[in-house]
Amino acid sequence: MRSTPRTATGHGTAAGLEDRFGPLTEVSGLRRQIETFRTIAPALPRSAAVEPPITPQRQKAAERHRQRGWRAANRGKPAAAIAAFRDALRFDPRNAEAHQDLGFLLLELGHLDEAVEHLRLATVLHDDALAWHNLGVALRRQHRDHEAVAAYRRAIELDPGLVVAHTDLAALLEELDEEAAAAELLRRAAALLPTGAEALLLLARALLLDSDFAGAEIRLREAMALDPANDEVFSQLGDVLARQGRFDEALPVLDRALTVNPRNGSAYFAAAEIKKHREPDRPRLARVLAALADPGLSADSRVSLHFAAGKICDDLGEYERAMHHFDAANRIKGRDTRFDADSFAAEVDRLIARFTKEFFAAGHAFAVPDETPLLIVGLPRSGTTLVEQILSRHPGIGGGGEQSFWIKHSRTPGLAAATHLAPPAAQALARDYLALLHGLAPQAMRVTDKLPFNVLCLGLIHLLLPKARIIQCRRHPVDTCLSIYFTHFRKVVAFANDKGALALAYRQYGRLMDHWRAVLPEERFIEIAYEDLIRDREAVTRKMIAFAGLEWSDACLSPEHNPRPVLTASLWQARQPVYASSIARWRHYRPWLGELAALLSAAERASGDDQDATDPRALASGDRTEPRRSAAPK
Repeated sequence: MRSTPRTATGHGTAAGLEDRFGPLTEVSGLRRQIETFRTIAPALPRSAAVEPPITPQRQKAAERHRQRGWRAANRGKPAAAIAAFRDALRFDPRNAEAHQDLGFLLLELGHLDEAVEHLRLATVLHDDALAWHNLGVALRRQHRDHEAVAAYRRAIELDPGLVVAHTDLAALLEELDEEAAAAELLRRAAALLPTGAEALLLLARALLLDSDFAGAEIRLREAMALDPANDEVFSQLGDVLARQGRFDEALPVLDRALTVNPRNGSAYFAAAEIKKHREPDRPRLARVLAALADPGLSADSRVSLHFAAGKICDDLGEYERAMHHFDAANRIKGRDTRFDADSFAAEVDRLIARFTKEFFAAGHAFAVPDETPLLIVGLPRSGTTLVEQILSRHPGIGGGGEQSFWIKHSRTPGLAAATHLAPPAAQALARDYLALLHGLAPQAMRVTDKLPFNVLCLGLIHLLLPKARIIQCRRHPVDTCLSIYFTHFRKVVAFANDKGALALAYRQYGRLMDHWRAVLPEERFIEIAYEDLIRDREAVTRKMIAFAGLEWSDACLSPEHNPRPVLTASLWQARQPVYASSIARWRHYRPWLGELAALLSAAERASGDDQDATDPRALASGDRTEPRRSAAPK
């Protein structure tokens, strides 16, 4: 709750409110508009939009109830506080403060729809920075991201010194793959703070978004010296060290964060993520479970702790217990996330209908003939990080990591399916992408882009860059889905937190990969089965290097020595020698698969034999089918 009451606001007429309603900067940052009072007036209570005006006596009564609400809130009685704020609004429906107070409390309690209603009314009645910020928080939690960005930007316009609006907007823009804009906001926020640990922490976050790990480490160590009681500094430093593969250094730093703050869920999770736990590590599990018993934990910390407990239990072979924690983590994390299966299926339908062999054959005017891109796609947790670590060991291949270029541009209406694209604009887009790749690795003959969800953009990419090479990674369907379900993603993956949604998403993915396999040329598209790569790594690696059009390099056989920072959830696995323990991992969890069991082959469901169902095309019926062409070129 806010620590001090805010000053009272005036209650003018509708026309006066219209004059005060300020500009709203949209997510693109390219357009500005004036949203007038009339656009929101229908949402106002009828009593707030009609005469006679509220009397001074009613205003005073409203203020008394509002203060009563604050006293109740500060005593930890949210129900009484809500009742008091509602009483205030019955006396004065135009009281912006009461709308904001009620909206903020509803937001804290997770009643998002009603919170948004009252916070939006508060911004209409008084164009106030804090009200806009709180509205942004509520909209973000509803995943109404563009509206949230606009609200945060308005808060910053009204109060350029509101640090929390800068940092919250930066976090949201990072989720939307607008890293450069997020980094700039963090630098601006740091400049607003006195020189100290908090400012250095923000600067370190900005440097991480710029992929400057060395610079971030320097800032964090400076912050640690200034404020050795700041657990977030230790937590962030541990994460920076871990992503560089410096696990032995990272673990004691993360443990220091937990000594300072035993409620730091992210530090518990990061510490669990960077090692394989054995029987002597049981005290770490006990510490995680003890932290989970704390009733004062935030939801975010509770999610991180459940994922940490699940990971440790899985390492120790306690699979039922592990699934209990993974289920708990995903229940909490998925409360405000909804996977629209019908919309996703319709999108797959549109892509299949649009990108045919005939369409590609007629699209030569769009093409830029450049062989630099080497795209690695698939679902998350299907082996894409391992493939990139292997390939980027080659002296002729630069590791580009996960580039959101195509996903961001495909948000433009009509672009994903190339329905509104002229050849000059198409070629300019392709050259912008090539400039990005060449900037990442100027001397490389090939540059990887391993964003898994580029699978949705392969039609557009092949149309514009027909010489780009595409490696599709696939893995046993249930191993893939369980690994997604067990992963604490930093960004929202809409289908990741529900087994039924995962099964539906995987089926649509399989249908789309069926299509790309049929329409993309064999010399530009191959599939690599994770299981084949593990079992015969050299043979499959040689096929990938040959597919890339390059000479063999023995360095590709030691991906664990790749010095590149790892930014994905595979940060620990990518630093280990290739291992086979993740093959058929689903068998440990057979009793608790739920809807994912439908993705098993008929033989696996019936007898639990050791066959692998690595082909996504088996998903339409649940049975395995043989690939129509080999997983890699002969």
